[in-house]
Amino acid sequence: QILDQIAIEYNKYKESDSNIVVSQSAEDKKEIKKNIYLINTFIKYCTEEKVEGAYKLLSLDCKNDKYPTFEEWDALF
Repeated sequence: QILDQIAIEYNKYKESDSNIVVSQSAEDKKEIKKNIYLINTFIKYCTEEKVEGAYKLLSLDCKNDKYPTFEEWDALF
């Protein structure tokens, strides 16, 4: 179930990718690469069932709002 949600969100991201205005600043490009790396790592952890690694990559807001404990997150898998 969680992997389906991740796939849906990732596909939305990829579809909207063509609408993103890419800045020419090196700092912005570095930030974009970092974010893409984090997203890809998160998806890899989820698909490989590395649940703890995926949980560690969640933002604090996500943890506080949706999954305040690792046990709640782990129950999804």
